[in-house]
Amino acid sequence: MASGVLVTVPRERQRARAAALLARVRWPLVAIVALGAALTIWFVLQCVQYFIQPDELEYLKQSRQIASELHPLLPGDAYFTSWSQLQPLLLAPVWGLIHDTNSAHKAMGVVNALIMASAAIPAYLLALRVIGARQPAYLVALLTVVVPWMAAAATMMTEVAAYPAFLWAALAVQRAVARPSARGDLIGVAGVGLAYFARPQLAVLGAALIVGLLVQEVRYAEVGADPVARRRDRIVPGVRAAIVRHRWLLGAGLVAVIVYVIARPNLFGGYSRQGVTTNALDAPGLWMFSRELLAYVAVGVAVVPLAMAGAWALQTFVRPLTREQHAFAVMATVTVALATVVVGGFTAHYTPQGINSRYLFYVAPLLFVGMVALVRDRRPATWPLVLAVAGVAWLVYGATISQTGPSLVSPEQTFHTVLAGRSGQIGKALGLPQASFPHLMAVGGVILVLLLAVLRRGRYGRGFGVALLAAVTLFCVAETVYSMQKIADTQAGVSQEFIDGRRWIDAALPSDAQAQVFASTLGDPSSAYGVWWDISFWNRTVDRTLYLPTTPDLQQPFPQPFAILPDGRFIGVNGGIGVGDGPYFVKAVNDRSFALRDAQVVAERFGIQLLQTPGPPRADWQLALTQDDTGRIAQGAPAAFLAVFPRTPGEREIPVTVTLGTWPEDQPARYRVGAQHGTIPAGQTVTVRTVARYNPTSTYVWARIKAPGKLDLERGVQVLDVKVG
Repeated sequence: MASGVLVTVPRERQRARAAALLARVRWPLVAIVALGAALTIWFVLQCVQYFIQPDELEYLKQSRQIASELHPLLPGDAYFTSWSQLQPLLLAPVWGLIHDTNSAHKAMGVVNALIMASAAIPAYLLALRVIGARQPAYLVALLTVVVPWMAAAATMMTEVAAYPAFLWAALAVQRAVARPSARGDLIGVAGVGLAYFARPQLAVLGAALIVGLLVQEVRYAEVGADPVARRRDRIVPGVRAAIVRHRWLLGAGLVAVIVYVIARPNLFGGYSRQGVTTNALDAPGLWMFSRELLAYVAVGVAVVPLAMAGAWALQTFVRPLTREQHAFAVMATVTVALATVVVGGFTAHYTPQGINSRYLFYVAPLLFVGMVALVRDRRPATWPLVLAVAGVAWLVYGATISQTGPSLVSPEQTFHTVLAGRSGQIGKALGLPQASFPHLMAVGGVILVLLLAVLRRGRYGRGFGVALLAAVTLFCVAETVYSMQKIADTQAGVSQEFIDGRRWIDAALPSDAQAQVFASTLGDPSSAYGVWWDISFWNRTVDRTLYLPTTPDLQQPFPQPFAILPDGRFIGVNGGIGVGDGPYFVKAVNDRSFALRDAQVVAERFGIQLLQTPGPPRADWQLALTQDDTGRIAQGAPAAFLAVFPRTPGEREIPVTVTLGTWPEDQPARYRVGAQHGTIPAGQTVTVRTVARYNPTSTYVWARIKAPGKLDLERGVQVLDVKVG
């Protein structure tokens, strides 16, 4: 019996502990996270291609290097751009361990879906602290994972990890502001650091932390029992208390400013490079873009959450029920305002051609918290609602909101097609055929919020508020499902044969080998972008992208410029690291800017070759001053130069065979190669044998190629091939 007791009691204790642990699990929250993950996984598994380039390729390269180095990237590392590396860090195991890139891409989508769905957890905890009840907090968590921006999970973009990171940081800042203390300061700073590590612009939470602490200390300053004195004399004691209690935080803020001044280019990535962090308020169109961005987010959540959250914040500033609510109202207001301005400045500098709501959607859960808190609060809020809805109506009614159709830069714009169609029907029924959906949504929002303001004073106020919450939830669910399906439909035509074949370089190379890309325009820079993106994204063995300084910008991340020396060797220029020992290189068949000496074709696909050199790469010849890198020489343009690189030292004359064609093919053209000249009949080619001679004014052995005649940039001759020797 004794031995039986010794065995049974620990088992009973284990069962009791397990039961207690299970009892602490918030199963509704687990179900919400699972629902958000399942919906997003359903979407990402339909997406077989990247969406946003060259950004995704940049973060992919970072992930692969992190997986290789086993630590975050540091200044000096090949793919370092800033310290905001949370997304590449979280995805490093996927891209580092899964060698088949198609499988890795699917796994990336699933992991991203789990990351974004996890945002429901901090959203729930934040709402619970502010509202103080579980059911409303569950609703906020649900709304957080049924917004169209969840579609970002199909990308390698930083928005994925930044979504939950922002909410965890907002929770930390709210906690630090609500209960000021040294420990709270540390928690707040840690939260801001997490947000910054996810995405640079989220550093605005640092300003929200400092402003929030100052306002909180002033609001709750202890100045005696006289209520008039409390209102009149609160500022000075509050500011003094803030300085004394948070001196370490203020000191850290000063250090952060100094570090920013010294290391600005590495701290904020593209935001610093585009001047956003230095002259944001001077950017042309800043306020227009800021307004447009916030309007896109407002429409994406059915407009009324912004108005209701604004009204609740106004009321809470004046008559807060708790310190928790006041802290959240200050934090959320400062964060939304600063984030909108920062993103507006970035848009004005960097993406003025269109709105990217993916830069600002993080604030949507903050609006949901304020909206639900307003419904939960039974107090009348007539004037806050009137003022807030007037501001939101001005914001939305005057916005353009012209982008429609499937998109991942602004996923909610996918649903704009539906809104425009329904608005057209409603406008005709009301005799307003020219009314746009922003106009009707602004008017509809005004009516609903004003109706809420009136009904809140009676017995139906709570019920109408709950109905509004249900309507917003249904809107978000319908919008998200519709948008995800339409975005996925854009990739429905990608064949399995193409998917299997796009990793053709990986299939041709040994697993431990790497290849370098010589990027060229392929005769059409607009189509060349996608070709080189595909090669670099879907082939893990492809390392660096190399280009001649004369090559147009092909939007490749981390490109390295190179030049060719008189002996045919390659060297980096302008800080470039040059060409490595090889022996594998990727080059377009129609790239006639130079030829690799004795290179053998290992594999070829769609006009792109994988080449292998017998040793360190050398060039056989280089063609310069042509119209593009496909060897075109415009009629009447200055002569192109064919530089030939000796195989043995001291060669002064090298036989060269040049094959020429015409462009367009149906037009004849005259040519001159060295001293030889003639005419190429339409649609035919000629072979010219000449000698490249050493010129005392040059270190190269070279020959001139020209298309004589009157200048005509639309026609001429084309160098199709060059043979040396």
